[in-house]
Amino acid sequence: MKRIVVASLVPHAGHLSPSLRIAAALSRGEIEVVVVAPEEARKLMDRLPTGYSYQSIGSVMPTDSAYHIARWAGASPLSRQLYINSSFDKRYLLPLTLNGFRLLPLLKERVTALAPDLIIADDHLFRGAYAELAQYVGAPLVLNRSNGSHYPAQPLYGVPWRRDNLWSLTARRFARVASAVENRALRLRDPSWHGKQRAMLQELRGYWERAVDLSVPHEHVFWVSCGLSALEAELLETQIVPDNSVAHFGPLPSFAWQVDSRETLAWIDADSRPVLLVGFGTMAPGMRLPIEVIAREAAESGFRTLYASASRPSNVEPSDNFLWSAWIDQAAILKHPSVRLFISHCGSGAMQDALLGGVPMICHPMDGDTRYNAWVVTQLDSGIWPTPEHIFSSRLNELIRNGEAKQARAIELRDRAVELNAAQQLSEAVMSRWGLT
Repeated sequence: MKRIVVASLVPHAGHLSPSLRIAAALSRGEIEVVVVAPEEARKLMDRLPTGYSYQSIGSVMPTDSAYHIARWAGASPLSRQLYINSSFDKRYLLPLTLNGFRLLPLLKERVTALAPDLIIADDHLFRGAYAELAQYVGAPLVLNRSNGSHYPAQPLYGVPWRRDNLWSLTARRFARVASAVENRALRLRDPSWHGKQRAMLQELRGYWERAVDLSVPHEHVFWVSCGLSALEAELLETQIVPDNSVAHFGPLPSFAWQVDSRETLAWIDADSRPVLLVGFGTMAPGMRLPIEVIAREAAESGFRTLYASASRPSNVEPSDNFLWSAWIDQAAILKHPSVRLFISHCGSGAMQDALLGGVPMICHPMDGDTRYNAWVVTQLDSGIWPTPEHIFSSRLNELIRNGEAKQARAIELRDRAVELNAAQQLSEAVMSRWGLT
């Protein structure tokens, strides 16, 4: 095998990084890896290490995407459920998906010219399109389940991670009514936009109808899940519905982005006190948690706070107790012996890094699979999920003061995850499936 192509129509790190973890496991630094992705991924691609290159296929993000992401991430769970999700889908997700499908011909052209031995892609939004790409190019496809868990097989209602109660069920029903009212109001207030939205939906349906149907197996597609799913199946067997549609592997080592961590590590090493890492992924600009409250309570409990976020906090100054960084080597930081707790949105990458670092988590999920992941953390007894939000600070203080048992459990799970040897198992499975060398 001489060349691997990581193909993506989504520019976000949360969907590119998992594919690059797989590429690193398969290439082992000996095979050329080319990333073909939208222009908005360029800043991220500037951090690619030696042996990796990037080709742009143009822009995919809709107008005002930063505003819609910030509005969605900063909303309360209730307002997100009642109306923000619906607006986010219409104003952000719909045009993003359509723009991605419109770039598919160029993606085919670029990947064909590269003549890859193997294609790796993420199954978020465009799984059928990637299968079509692989057929067109004539190369096998490793399709990665983006959430890295058994979440897609779970029932929609009556499950503990949705925290179902009379209020939340009522909120869901109200959300459907609110969405219908919003559509009618939009039609009256802005007929041109409403017509444009309907045209986008019609065009998108056409793309979906032509995409490859992955509900049946395809010889050229190997659908995998790398993350917590292997441990879920082993330790939570009686509490989940297993997802048998994909092959499950353990957590993969983090991708080696080019990041200068010297300043961050120097700050950690400059003090013997333990560190609380706070990070909510690359999409969310800080979520709703007041970082100044977290930093204050951490300091009162003898912890320092390292805050990783694209947005610089305006109300906390750097000090011996607090450091902000726009980008960190999260996996390396979580393996540092001084880092004892991790507040996270529970995305797939964060879950893998925390697991392999042996660090207990304080979960602050958003929607969908992140809520399921938070539930998994609590069931594995390697962290807590404080909810509702107004009791978050008290639970944070409780765990900071009495986190020894959770930390011991996190280390136990780390050792089991290492034993799974996911990178080696995945590499052998892929190579033997298609006779690659």
